Amino acid sequence: MLSLFFAGAEGIVCLRHGWAIKLRLAVRKVLGGQLFIPPVVLQKYAKETSSLMAADTELNKLLTAREVQVAHLAIRQFSTRAIASELGISERTVKFHVANIFLKTGARSRRQLLNVVQSDKLIAPPTAISVVPRPIAVSSALAASAS
Repeated sequence: MLSLFFAGAEGIVCLRHGWAIKLRLAVRKVLGGQLFIPPVVLQKYAKETSSLMAADTELNKLLTAREVQVAHLAIRQFSTRAIASELGISERTVKFHVANIFLKTGARSRRQLLNVVQSDKLIAPPTAISVVPRPIAVSSALAASAS
């Protein structure tokens, strides 16, 4: 579910008992400009964000500011297209930055980049969160079309 939040979901509803009421509430909150995210996802987000902030010091010694941005998104498993869109650059530029990141870190893939960063204790290894059956992501565009 954390990947939904990183991808821009503004609301997440788990299909458990009472989901219909929660879905209506989520749509209202998202349309009102608020987030509707389960606490466990927010806690995981806070941990990952603080880990990335701690890693910035070490990454900044090795990479340029833009490469650090690209590395953070790549580690979060954003696609090249999604990174380009998020940063407002071309996919070709993202590929260039990723190649430089690999060269500077010795990684040969995005997965290996995560391992390299973790082994250097730059970012805490991901921890498991409880799996909730079939989450639904609610974005403001989706919520607007539903109302």
